[in-house]
Amino acid sequence: MDKLAGSDVISIAAAYAGAESAISLAKCSRTLHETIMSAHGTWRLLCADRWGDSVPTLSSGANFVRYYAQRTATWQPCPSPLRLIQEEYGSDPWQLLMACALCSRTAGGPVIHGIIRKFFEQYPTPSDVLRADQGELAALLRPLGMNREQTIVRTASGFLHEHGWEQA
Repeated sequence: MDKLAGSDVISIAAAYAGAESAISLAKCSRTLHETIMSAHGTWRLLCADRWGDSVPTLSSGANFVRYYAQRTATWQPCPSPLRLIQEEYGSDPWQLLMACALCSRTAGGPVIHGIIRKFFEQYPTPSDVLRADQGELAALLRPLGMNREQTIVRTASGFLHEHGWEQA
């Protein structure tokens, strides 16, 4: 194990079992913990791979492992015959946050499922939302009945913000 660089350990764990497993692996031993938790460059790459190139460069003392862990979920919603939005998107905090923002103040129904699906097809990451053409985003969201594009862009920016997306 000592012959592997920290980024190798994380890359191997992330490739085979997911980054969440790499975080769990850090609990196995002090050496693994130090190796995994100190490979900030690799964690930033994992974050950028998941949420796009707008992932910020963190300030001094900040930790990309914590940044990643705060924006991922281990919860899997149970399926039901109701086709609830949170069942479809609940396992990904980014998607759940956007789905909730898109659903607010709508009557719901079949149209909302289609709009959300199209939204995530066109804008799979917060970085994609930040680069989006405002006119195209507005046209996509128009069937929901309100002008939401500015809220969606602010929420995407807040999700990526270093100090926690809870403020989004």
